[in-house]
Amino acid sequence: MFAPVILPLQMTCVVVALMTLMAAVLWERQTKRVLLSVALGFLTGFVLFIPTLFVVGAIVDACRYGKFEYARGAEIRDPYVEIPESVTNVTLYKYASGHEVRFQIDEATLLAWMDSVTKKRGEFSKATPFEREEQSTSGEFSQHEWEWRFGRRHWARPADIVKYNGWHSGRGAGFDVWYSAESQTAFISAGYW
Repeated sequence: MFAPVILPLQMTCVVVALMTLMAAVLWERQTKRVLLSVALGFLTGFVLFIPTLFVVGAIVDACRYGKFEYARGAEIRDPYVEIPESVTNVTLYKYASGHEVRFQIDEATLLAWMDSVTKKRGEFSKATPFEREEQSTSGEFSQHEWEWRFGRRHWARPADIVKYNGWHSGRGAGFDVWYSAESQTAFISAGYW
């Protein structure tokens, strides 16, 4: 929940601390001036903290969120993005509370990866295995859900799409996998908390 603001918060605290130290050094270590510079630094930091947090956050967000493309899954260094390293043609859209990703993978590798994710998560929680949802292959509901999840990415819904309901925490974090065997394309919609 608070993950998106931690890095900007840390960076803002460093900026305020550096400004305070710089003022103390520039005033040649005179005790009264050092104390005054520290007090002014904290006062300035307190007054400018929220605006500075927004500015630093905007700069950081411009680098860490948005559309990213990778040739292989092994190139992704984000710990929140779980996909097999062997996948190809990866398109990733990241935002503060989740991500959507599309990639190429064969069905056997995908199923083996989903089993490994279940085992890994099962070591520290009551993770349930991925469950194939039969109703998602046809019907108005599945088209509505596809548009809700991936419509903003303008990804066409394959006719043979199958949904695998993944593990979700009680607070809603987790991810689901959609797979088209014909095009060997997988789609993941993930939410963080």
